Amino acid sequence: MDITVPFYAPSTNYVNLRDPKTFPRFSTLPGDPVPGYDKDECDITYYDLHEVAEDPDAEPTRHWCLLAEILVFMRSAEITTILVRDMINRIVPIKVETEEWEQTFPVEQVVPGHTIALLYSVRETYRSTLVVPVDDTEWVKECQKQGQTTAYHRLQCPIVADEDFRFMMTANWRVFEDYYFFPTKREPLFPGA
Repeated sequence: MDITVPFYAPSTNYVNLRDPKTFPRFSTLPGDPVPGYDKDECDITYYDLHEVAEDPDAEPTRHWCLLAEILVFMRSAEITTILVRDMINRIVPIKVETEEWEQTFPVEQVVPGHTIALLYSVRETYRSTLVVPVDDTEWVKECQKQGQTTAYHRLQCPIVADEDFRFMMTANWRVFEDYYFFPTKREPLFPGA
């Protein structure tokens, strides 16, 4: 019996996008505690707490990435913020903390409805509000929402076609050897954008 497997069939070699440790929701990110959660319960997933006690800049023990839908981009004189919705529909503010943000991730590419991927995200308190700070654009990537659920989109999506992103989808997220990153040179998501 000859069985043909479609070329877009899921592979067991790819990371599970529903894995809550690899792709956590906001409330389970490491960092400042969310009401109702113990800080150590979240951080132990990503860090060796004994190493962190000795060295606050200790490397993580595994990789993770916050995936969220962009809702709105806001800029004021003192802060740039992107409001996003995480996997459980919690509205989360991302506080952009880099002056080179617009050079490496143009504002016109921050589009409501797109998905943003934030490697090594943490929670931080800013003016009594928990936020996700972004200070390194090498750990940020964005993908358009239109057609994300179709096989055609998965084949044509610039993010999925990106060599670094494809590596990360097949990499071992459970063992930390070195940081993953997205390239800092940003190409338009759509020709002419």
